[in-house]
Amino acid sequence: RPGEPVLEDAVRRVFAGERLSFETDLVGPGGTPMTWHVVLNPICEHNGPAMSFVAIATDISARKHAEEALKASEEQLRSLLDATPDVVCLKDGEGRWLEANKADLELFELTGVDYRGKKDSELAGFSNFYREAFLTCEQSDEAAWQVRTQTRCDETVVRPDGTSRVYDVIKVPLFHADGKRRGRVVLARDITERVRQEQEIALLNRLYSVLSKVSQAVVRAASPEAFLDEACRVIVEEGRFLLAWIGQVDPATHAVVPIAFWGDAADYARGIKVYADDRPEGRGPTGTSIRERRPMVYNDFLRDLLALPWRERATQFNIRSAAAFPIVSEGEAWGALTIYSVKVGFFGDKDVRLLENVAGDIGFALDNLERQRQRLQAQHALRESEKKYMNLFENAPIGIFRTNSTGQVLSVNSAMAAILGASSPDQAVEHYADLGAQLYAR
Repeated sequence: RPGEPVLEDAVRRVFAGERLSFETDLVGPGGTPMTWHVVLNPICEHNGPAMSFVAIATDISARKHAEEALKASEEQLRSLLDATPDVVCLKDGEGRWLEANKADLELFELTGVDYRGKKDSELAGFSNFYREAFLTCEQSDEAAWQVRTQTRCDETVVRPDGTSRVYDVIKVPLFHADGKRRGRVVLARDITERVRQEQEIALLNRLYSVLSKVSQAVVRAASPEAFLDEACRVIVEEGRFLLAWIGQVDPATHAVVPIAFWGDAADYARGIKVYADDRPEGRGPTGTSIRERRPMVYNDFLRDLLALPWRERATQFNIRSAAAFPIVSEGEAWGALTIYSVKVGFFGDKDVRLLENVAGDIGFALDNLERQRQRLQAQHALRESEKKYMNLFENAPIGIFRTNSTGQVLSVNSAMAAILGASSPDQAVEHYADLGAQLYAR
């Protein structure tokens, strides 16, 4: 082997008084490779030079084969651990790290760190960003030990780039036969995408409920004010939004005037200044959606330059995402429905399409209510006209009577009844059923 003394050199060194211990590979009977552990001790007489030596050789071939097999097995296990995307960590009974795979080291920025034998509190010194996470983990591990059984929970890990990942974390405690702590296995699987899909499905279900209940409110709507208040309430409570408000455009000033709102951030809507024209206060989601008659989504509201006029106020109310939907009534952009969330990136394509339908239902309801208002107004005008006619008919100083197309008397006024010698208009109608036949010459 490289670095091991050859026989001639070993003999020379032993006779020089040096004690040698080394391993060497030799070929055994039948050409079988063998590994031997050799010890050479010089024999000196009266402190003089070595005159002979004792050689002890031990066949360690089986042990070397076992060591090599163990090493290969460990390398295979390491390759397997590093290949899995799941986080794997093994700690001893005192919480010291024994093994961690590549996913674990990369997640907590420990690549290249000599982590073995260190506790979480010690590893906290290697990462400023994850310092608190390590300290919290050590505390939660100790609490989990008290349970003395497997624990499982979802944990959110925030990354240095501001994103976050959700992990399904399983902690398995290991004990000696006498009940003392032996170690702990920690497994964590990234379930961020699954959680996102579950949240998206839950949101879509809530939005379908919003759409359904707003549609029901359309049928029950008695006045625009009550209906719009109800629509905002349903959107916030069923959709779990921070705020929903509906604004109508003032044609004279182009201001979008809030006329209905609901949510924890209702005061934001009460004091908001939004316009439908192209001034800076009209370039946000609400004004733009009205002007361009299409949905507008600002999924990072506080960082969007077009939202600058409202940034300071929105920060106070924890607004992070906003979406606005034009409300069209009688073919014109009547106003807009604007909805806010506390989460960045909240509004997805499917959400927008459903909420666009909600805004469409609101516009449809306003059209219906306007038609109902016009119908009631026409009915009222007709009743007023009939009252005026009857007043004129009854109080006219001249005789007036009304017949149908066949000459049958339908009504007479008091003056006509007197002319006919009747005591009342009703008696005149009863007595003179057909004035054409009874009074007119033929």
